[in-house]
Amino acid sequence: MLVHDNPYFEVTYDGYRAPSLLAIQGARGVAVELFSFSKAYNMAGWRCGALVGDADVIEHDWRLKSNVDQGLFDVVQLAAARALAPDLDARGRAQPALQARRDTVVEALHDLGCPVSAPLATLYVWAPIPDGCADATAFCEEVLARAGVLLTPGSVYGRRGEGWFRVSLGCPDEELGEALRRLGQLGLYWEEREELPR
Repeated sequence: MLVHDNPYFEVTYDGYRAPSLLAIQGARGVAVELFSFSKAYNMAGWRCGALVGDADVIEHDWRLKSNVDQGLFDVVQLAAARALAPDLDARGRAQPALQARRDTVVEALHDLGCPVSAPLATLYVWAPIPDGCADATAFCEEVLARAGVLLTPGSVYGRRGEGWFRVSLGCPDEELGEALRRLGQLGLYWEEREELPR
């Protein structure tokens, strides 16, 4: 059985629609998918989501969950159900703001010479650390110390993340703009490289 953790698949840009594993023929018999209301529906911290897919697996999960913890507060469940209503289009309301933030971050990084591409999906922009930096953690610590800007080193997500940093699109526009302004004052340098694939 494959469990696909796909909490933010609805956070997409430029008309792109991220596929669900369950759309693949035969997947429903061998897979389940986890979904979250956190970002696409502006319910971060509410701990509301869903497990969809194979009915037998969901039944086993339900039995386990009912013995481990309590159900989610009814009001949160009702709010989540309402967020899914087609007439509300809750997901569509968040997308323009997130896409505008993505575009702002990518443009600011381009202005600094950073070879980054605009992602088609996600709540983050990933970019390579500047030339001359020892590693992602050292770079992010230096940016925090010198500019008061918190970036996430890619290495916290595993060895393949080394050499990368992550910018969150989850903060207000004014704060994001100020962080990018401060980043621009650090004199960072990237050699000319091709942009990353989308």
